[in-house]
Amino acid sequence: MKPTVLLYGVEETKLRTIQVLCVRFKIRVRPVKPEEYGQPLEAVLGFAAMVQAPEESDVPEEMLVMAGFSAPLMDSFLTGLRQNRVSLPLKAALTQTNQSWSGTALYRELCREREAFRQGRIAHEG
Repeated sequence: MKPTVLLYGVEETKLRTIQVLCVRFKIRVRPVKPEEYGQPLEAVLGFAAMVQAPEESDVPEEMLVMAGFSAPLMDSFLTGLRQNRVSLPLKAALTQTNQSWSGTALYRELCREREAFRQGRIAHEG
């Protein structure tokens, strides 16, 4: 899989900076349209069919999803974001677990994890 960044609701100036950074690292950029927020991540990436009746879709904060990244590429890309002062509140990597989730479901999960972190507790008991 070619490394790809999915961008949800990213402001235009940040989007342009991310696009330049992605060219440097040979990463594909895929801005996600609001009408696609309810689609599974794997469908947005083109690995599965879009669903006919996607779930309710709402991603009210900027969110970035990295797919197909090696660990060194992820480190370099995240360093590049910091060096370019691109701050995004929510970032995630595509995994076997979350690839079938919608952008909205991933957003809710990241918010739960962030809140648990703020409260000094574990997001998931396991």
